[in-house]
Amino acid sequence: MKNKISVAMLTTSYPSYLGDLRGIFIYKLVKSLKNYINVNLITLKGYDSLISGAGIIEKLNHSWMARFIFSIYFIHLYLKILFNVPKCDIIHANWGLTAFLALLTKPFYKRKILLTERSSFMLMTDNKFLIMLNKFIYSHVDSLVLISNFSKKLLYNKYNINNVKVIMNGVDNIEKKDKNSLRTKLKLPKADKIFLYVGRIDKKKGIQYLIEAFNKIVLEYKNVYLIIIGRGDYAERLKLDNEKIIFLGEKLQNEVFDYMLASDVFVLPSLNETGGNVLLEARSCGLPIISTKVGWAEDLINDSKDGFFINKQDPKDIYNKIIKILDNKTFSKLLKNSKNIKLNDWDDCAKAYAKEYKRLIHASKYD
Repeated sequence: MKNKISVAMLTTSYPSYLGDLRGIFIYKLVKSLKNYINVNLITLKGYDSLISGAGIIEKLNHSWMARFIFSIYFIHLYLKILFNVPKCDIIHANWGLTAFLALLTKPFYKRKILLTERSSFMLMTDNKFLIMLNKFIYSHVDSLVLISNFSKKLLYNKYNINNVKVIMNGVDNIEKKDKNSLRTKLKLPKADKIFLYVGRIDKKKGIQYLIEAFNKIVLEYKNVYLIIIGRGDYAERLKLDNEKIIFLGEKLQNEVFDYMLASDVFVLPSLNETGGNVLLEARSCGLPIISTKVGWAEDLINDSKDGFFINKQDPKDIYNKIIKILDNKTFSKLLKNSKNIKLNDWDDCAKAYAKEYKRLIHASKYD
């Protein structure tokens, strides 16, 4: 029997406890990949102050302490990669930082490197040093993978690189449940419409504009609610004193799916995303989506047919699109078109990566 390919999976973000959603998509990819290949997960624990919340780059911009911790983190992660790479046939780096560290192992171990760039910040940054660093990384890895066609456009516009593959994240097979029964179970109000936001509570997610719009909506429509699920320091700065806006904090993944199935419309007012797994999950639950043109939105939404696009940082546009969707005839059309849309699951995603690993290993035999 042929030995399975062995892959070093590098990531700076990975769940560290039950219910931790950081890097949950890496966890799900690794779990599915293990059906086809051997996966050696390489990540670090104990650096939550650096990698939590908005992430490493944001912390480095504002904190000298974060920069000091990062120098230790950088060396620690590099040594761990250097120690584990000889055991693997190929390196799969998630985010540019881990790809840079993987490239530093090239003089010692000639392993092919696949990079999945998941950071919208890196694809959109105007920082000259980061642009130079990214160009070096993107041009020296053996395979560059992006997770959406939106990311591919960003990459081309900023770096003039077009030789990339797009492999979308998978989505869980979500068990369908009765909406009214779920609302009773979750103790949700008997509302005409429930709108849902799931994600980090961060100003870059545009949630402040959604709340501003919804505060006006409830003045005109009395039986409409907004549910907010997520965590983040920015929550303390938001004025959540409206009883029609329900902030639930962080929830387990299965609980999030129940809230999606109990809701009527999903809203994502984010300023930037490379993907946005919540969009895939909301679509899998059959929800019409209101979203800015970020990440997978353009891949998933047919404007005015199964959802609406909204302008970034525009509470008036959010207000107008919510008003449209509150019309029963419009909502019925959007809901009908949102049902039964086939999306790739995590097994499909794993197979696509396994195929790319094999291609790279085959190519290395002729280098």
